Amino acid sequence: MSEMRLRVHREIPEDEEFRRQWNGLVEAMERPEVFYTWEWAAAVAHAYGEALKPMLFAGYEGEKLVGIAALAVDSEGGVCFLASTTADYCDFVSAPGNRKELIERVMGELRGMGTAELKLANLPADSASAAALRAAGKRSGYATFARPAYRCAQVVLGSAEERAQIRKDVGRKVKRMTKAAGELGSAAVSHGKSWEEFSEEFPEFAVSHVGRFLSAGEVSNLALPERQAFLLELARLLSRQGWLTLSTLKIEGRTVAWNCGFRFAGNWFYYQPTFDLEARRLSPGSYLLCRILQDAAADVETCVVELGLGDEGYKKQYANAGRQILCVTASRSRMRWAREVYRYRAAKLVKRFPRMEEAVRACISKAVMGMTAVRERRVWSGIRGALARAARSLGRAREVHFFEYVGAETGTRDHGLEVRPLSIRLLATAAMENAKDPSAFEYLLEAAERQQSGHAEGFAVVASDGSPVHFCWVGPFEGFRMRGLDGTLKAPMGGSMLIREGWTPASQRGGEHEARCASLVAGLVQEGGRSAWAFSADANYSAELERAGFALRFSLVRRKKLFFSRTQRVDFADHKTGVMNLYPAA
Repeated sequence: MSEMRLRVHREIPEDEEFRRQWNGLVEAMERPEVFYTWEWAAAVAHAYGEALKPMLFAGYEGEKLVGIAALAVDSEGGVCFLASTTADYCDFVSAPGNRKELIERVMGELRGMGTAELKLANLPADSASAAALRAAGKRSGYATFARPAYRCAQVVLGSAEERAQIRKDVGRKVKRMTKAAGELGSAAVSHGKSWEEFSEEFPEFAVSHVGRFLSAGEVSNLALPERQAFLLELARLLSRQGWLTLSTLKIEGRTVAWNCGFRFAGNWFYYQPTFDLEARRLSPGSYLLCRILQDAAADVETCVVELGLGDEGYKKQYANAGRQILCVTASRSRMRWAREVYRYRAAKLVKRFPRMEEAVRACISKAVMGMTAVRERRVWSGIRGALARAARSLGRAREVHFFEYVGAETGTRDHGLEVRPLSIRLLATAAMENAKDPSAFEYLLEAAERQQSGHAEGFAVVASDGSPVHFCWVGPFEGFRMRGLDGTLKAPMGGSMLIREGWTPASQRGGEHEARCASLVAGLVQEGGRSAWAFSADANYSAELERAGFALRFSLVRRKKLFFSRTQRVDFADHKTGVMNLYPAA
């Protein structure tokens, strides 16, 4: 047998013969996984090429490809598995007999390149690579440490009797859900394999996924354009091989649940599921999973249903097995290695005492925020800002103008705009369109929470292409607490509603969308027999409101002198209003 030699590629070769040999090595592994294929690596490189620079080691004996190590250099200069942020499992690809030599060659090559540290996430604990890494690391001068990371839940489909029992158990749940929901009697489940089916369903799938996460106070990875590009490219490539499986649940022809999954080497992957929040009372996600388990148990070629990373509670209802994965760190610095080991052991110890864990997490969070502030020079700017605000507060006056809606816009109206009641779907659309704006997620997460609480009524102004260009909220004027006035407002008349808490995406600013939104929403408020009000502390926005059909009625002026403040009302028109009874701060 000839000695293995390595060839380093800085991109994924497009050669068809290379692809075929790569996937042949995947099939020769002790446990083949779709995550190890050429298609998966190519999709990651296509979507994440700017943040992850591929560093592919191809091992040859003569002209025969015998090993693949699909690694990458991340944005911080570290080395990791290329697929580590997208795959449930990552590994060195070869037949088991070649694994040790492949890893030794790769580690030696990395040492020669001056690589200081590797972080190899999602390595299966039962892989031959786990033991080989320790030995190869030691020989190449790397100190390695492997810690348990996640446990991937699985439903193992064994004998014919076990499969029959799974179908029976899951079937009971399907019947209960169908009976409880009623509408599920018209449910149709399909498992599409074509790129055309996937591309048709993808827009609704992505919006539903982002919306479901927003409603839970989290940000979906599908809000990011890179993740969308990855899934689209992955589906395109896997569909060519017959490995793609897009499972959908339709009720009366409308899709209400999805699972972006795969079937490969006897495994059926429940990879990225979601459901339409408007249909949540029907438990569509659970229904679809049950039907997948039923169909998998009836398919003799399917041996395992993989429920994937994460410890979501619903998985415990179905899983009968699991697969441990590791996070392996290999470092040339003994100090870094020791820090990683002691950090893991300390975290493990702290988890035994919940109160201590909570306190430690709080301290770490504050420390991280403090270091970030110093790094971004916010500390000194914050101190300077606080001193400036303190100086101004000694004799500062703040004026807020209040406008009543009196009719249609006097300026030019853009008839392509439409006002709609706020929905999770619109918030999700905005999140996907403004994924690179951190302030957008801050507002949208808060808006999702407010929308579900029902404490105020939300609206969005939407352009002709369906893109939200502005959001706002409407609530009672009475009792609203306004920042800078140190008091709650009293309504000028019964039934007065205040338009407030508006937000325009950065890409849409400068187009007077906020005033147009206020006008359109005020019209709806008036149709309901109530008066609509808006406010402004900015001269430009005040002018926009007047062009949009609002009339200036009064202003509230808060004057501060030393530690005392007084709020005064100034009327601008003959308008019958009650006394604006604020409660001045002393």
